[in-house]
Amino acid sequence: MSYLWFAWIAILAFATRAAFQWELDYFNNPGPQFHRIALVALPGFAVLTWIYCLLRKKGFWRYEPAAFVLVAAATLLRYEPAAAVVTAALFLTCCATGSAALRGLGLRPGGPVERIAFGFAIGCGLIISTLFVLGLLGWFYRGVFIALLLVPLAIFRTEIRALFLDLLALNRRWRNGPGMAHPIAGVAIAFGFAAMICALMVTLVPGIAVDQVSLHLPSVEYYAAQHALRPVPEIDYSYFPQGVETLWTLAYALAGQPAAQMLSPLFFLIALMALFTLARECGLSPQAAITGVVCAGTMPFLHWSGSVMKNDLALAMFEFLALAAFLNWMRTRNFRWILAGAFLIAQGFEVKYVALFGAIPLLLFYLYALSREPRRSMAAAALATVLIVCGGGWMLRAYLLTGNPVAPEKLRSAAKRWDIREPQAAARLARYAKLPWEVTFDGPTVFETPLRSPAGILVFAFWPLLLAARVVRPKTGAQWACALFSIAYLCYWAY
Repeated sequence: MSYLWFAWIAILAFATRAAFQWELDYFNNPGPQFHRIALVALPGFAVLTWIYCLLRKKGFWRYEPAAFVLVAAATLLRYEPAAAVVTAALFLTCCATGSAALRGLGLRPGGPVERIAFGFAIGCGLIISTLFVLGLLGWFYRGVFIALLLVPLAIFRTEIRALFLDLLALNRRWRNGPGMAHPIAGVAIAFGFAAMICALMVTLVPGIAVDQVSLHLPSVEYYAAQHALRPVPEIDYSYFPQGVETLWTLAYALAGQPAAQMLSPLFFLIALMALFTLARECGLSPQAAITGVVCAGTMPFLHWSGSVMKNDLALAMFEFLALAAFLNWMRTRNFRWILAGAFLIAQGFEVKYVALFGAIPLLLFYLYALSREPRRSMAAAALATVLIVCGGGWMLRAYLLTGNPVAPEKLRSAAKRWDIREPQAAARLARYAKLPWEVTFDGPTVFETPLRSPAGILVFAFWPLLLAARVVRPKTGAQWACALFSIAYLCYWAY
């Protein structure tokens, strides 16, 4: 097996040499000095990672969580203290509110990572819904925003204490977990730390992303100036769901653009925690789950979307946890998990309508759970009520303003007609068959990006592990659910 792996590494290096050369040449864009630095820094980083993996076995790995937190907190407080305080307050408020809601439903997620992720997402959804109503009433004022942040902290003090206990438990589990000393975890941590530094640099400078400067930031500035949630003149995008924009407006009104920009990395962090939860549900060890999360978080297009002022990772967070809610139902058969998941799906539609990509497999899972309920009619009514009431507000707003519930889009955009009787059917099938290769090595045709490999090569590189570990066929319900969700999502996206 070792010989086979060395052979695969040689094949991989040969197959990706052009993509790697392109990435190196890309450093010439800001100037030749950056290219020279990269030629030294990249191999140097690889050597330092190897050295660190040797040193961390002596106990250094126990201090890694503290190092991540201290570096991130010190950097944010040093350069944008007001924005950092507002972001921290919003995190605490969301976690406290969501944890209280879960407690009221009689639901308690299993571990500290899951409790933090579910608590934040549920609380975030509740605050987005509250901001939607406040915006329609014209109550987008600093005093209202401050009250929205501080009142839950005063009411839900028990949940705040539980949150800090969960954070301490996370650190304790990391320190006491012998598997975390594994070299693969060390490699992941090294790359994760570098990715965090890059994300902090992007977060702390004025954004230049097209969506941010042309859509998101002008909308947020308009809402804050008008103190209301009104369509922005000449920006049709403002008729779409503005769930994350309402949160950005709160942060912007309290601490300016830096605070609004900091929320996206927060969503990124919680989405990765949700992904860790799914990995653990599928049976991965902690070190394997950490490695998988870092592999996902360092995919170039995903790392960029999570670091700049975009709403993609907020949507991912809601849908990952909606899937995790279904896995919890599979384990407990408590239908309240399905209702909580329905609320998270609805919040996905409060972010952007492409939530439909993930909602299709999720709703199929939820219908399966519904079929197992003894009182199906009542359960179906509750499920439909949560989806419509919690996810239909923005569609109702668009309909009342324009007569079209998905303005400025059209409903038929959700489906495309593919007539297999056309002579190009075989060519289209071949096109779909080549899509995984194009996603990996021809990114501009499938992503809004200048990068040649925006998805990275990790999926391609680790593909033989599926064969080596004999896990091509899922073995547990959680593995089946995650595999079917991913396949359905990717097929619809490709179509």
